[in-house]
Amino acid sequence: MDGLENKKTQSNIVIHALSIYIIYNEISKPFYKKLIYTQIY
Repeated sequence: MDGLENKKTQSNIVIHALSIYIIYNEISKPFYKKLIYTQIY
């Protein structure tokens, strides 16, 4: 039972980290585009 709970917690951490990574990418994409755009022009 304890091993199962541990696995569940681990998968939750992985899912949480993945969602943070995706959100971070979505936020930083326009930011970097803007940064590159302002560097060129």
